[in-house]
This record gives sequence, structure tokens and C-alpha cells, in this order.
Amino acid sequence: MIRNFLFSFFFFLGVILISLIFLPSFFLPQKIVLIGGKLMGHWAGICLRVFLSVKIKIEGKENIHENLKKLNWEKGFFRKDIGYKVINK
Repeated sequence: MIRNFLFSFFFFLGVILISLIFLPSFFLPQKIVLIGGKLMGHWAGICLRVFLSVKIKIEGKENIHENLKKLNWEKGFFRKDIGYKVINK
């Protein structure tokens, strides 16, 4: 119960602070907005690990090239700007 409260308190406090700090970024280049989104994702991961002892495991990076070949449908597309670091390898 106390862990849940601590998680909720610090998680939402961090989200509010990050949102306030990056609020002017809507008038700045897109890269700054993306930095704010990445920071919020990292903050969520830190809160999950510290307060709730959640282990985060990211799977699928090793199969990305095979999966990209499967995404060949008529008039379809996928965004290459999101995962360009992995796609270009």
C-alpha cells in the first residue's frame, strides 16, 4: 500500500514537472519535444524499477530486419524515422 502511494506520488510529480519544463518546447524544434518524451519514458521506467521492483525487458530488436521484410503490403508504409538507428544497421 505504501509502495503504491509512493509510486503514484513521485510518478505524477515527475510527469507534471517534466510537462511544465517542456511546455515551451511546442514552439521549438521537434527534437526538443522528442527529448521531453524520452525523458518522460525514462522517468516512468525509473519509478517502476525503484518503487515497484518491476524488471523491464525489451524484446524484438534482434528480429527487426525480418519483420521489416514482412511489412510489404499493397499501398502500405511504416515510419522509418522512429527506429532509424536500428533499421540502418
